[in-house]
Amino acid sequence: MKINVIGVPLNLGCDRAGVERAPNHLRERGLMGVIRKNGHKAFDLGNLYVPPVSEADKFVRGNSMKYLDAIVEVNTNLAELVYDVQSYPAEDIDKIEEPNMQPTVTTYPSY
Repeated sequence: MKINVIGVPLNLGCDRAGVERAPNHLRERGLMGVIRKNGHKAFDLGNLYVPPVSEADKFVRGNSMKYLDAIVEVNTNLAELVYDVQSYPAEDIDKIEEPNMQPTVTTYPSY
């Protein structure tokens, strides 16, 4: 099986600092190695960009939907990326070799 890993460092829906660190944390703990060890081809496509938002934007679209615009933007970008990756012919993906490099780790401020 071919598995593409896409990180989405987003914590806007839960109001808990630290959730946005999960994609990098999983990579640091060997996620790609675990996938490959189990016989799969794995490609790390990195993290999606999550735009910074202010507390003032929290309920701009109503009292029950936090950060709606930013969340919709991130999910739209994710959907586009997944669609783009799926549109490659399978024979082309077989030719791709993942570069031998360390994962990019983003540092976030403490809250």
